[in-house]
Amino acid sequence: MQSRTIRAVVTTPRRPKEADVAEAQAEAARLGLPYVARRSHSWQRLVEETGAEAILACATGDRALWLPGMQAPWRFHGGMAVLRIRRLIGRHEVDPFLLACDLHPGDRLLDCTGGALADAIVAAHAVGEGGHVEAIEASPLLHAVTAHGAEEVRFGEPAIDAALGRIHVTLGDHREVLRTLPDRSFDVVYFDPMFREGTSAPPGFDVVRALADPRALSAEAVAEAKRVARRRVVVQDRKTGGELERLGLEELPVISRHASTRFGGVILERARAGR
Repeated sequence: MQSRTIRAVVTTPRRPKEADVAEAQAEAARLGLPYVARRSHSWQRLVEETGAEAILACATGDRALWLPGMQAPWRFHGGMAVLRIRRLIGRHEVDPFLLACDLHPGDRLLDCTGGALADAIVAAHAVGEGGHVEAIEASPLLHAVTAHGAEEVRFGEPAIDAALGRIHVTLGDHREVLRTLPDRSFDVVYFDPMFREGTSAPPGFDVVRALADPRALSAEAVAEAKRVARRRVVVQDRKTGGELERLGLEELPVISRHASTRFGGVILERARAGR
């Protein structure tokens, strides 16, 4: 999945409760990683003692992921997805991602590059009660945080919490997962590969960037996505990224000329009127 194996350990927050210790030990066993008692050690002290390149701190309601040299740990917090859903509801704003994917109530979307789940959460809101979003994440450490977040973290806002309940996060390489799926089993297949250059992002996202699959999206994956998708395949790219051209994908006219990103893809079938 990743280009190399990350040396990681699992621990707890400082001054953990018994339930936190049990949670961390269970997660360490699931991931096949060493469990290290936290005591009062700082992140850096744990790194010095264990030689770890990543630390996953687990508690009953929380996951925090930290890498040496990073200013802040990364937690599942919904990020921009929460703001985007609030704007969709309160201001009736148009979300370019939703326009590109042409999502409707009851749709099934496959997000092949789950990451922090920002687009997956917005998609889960758009597809409504009868819809479903499957997100694929290649990094076991990122998956440990996002899968727990989608299942356990709630914000007290009904629309956002309901959207989280419609997401399932799968651990795997999207190239391999796509090959196992039946033809036309999702309405939309979506890719948001990690950009070569960083963009503005919330604190802790540098952890996601460091652990995400760095490989460029392959033509083979797009071909499999065309088989799996019923209506369209959508790819996000930087405005000057050149990935759409490399993959032979047509740019979709859904973003203003001032935006830093764009979407392209293949429209396989138009949505039926009245959906």
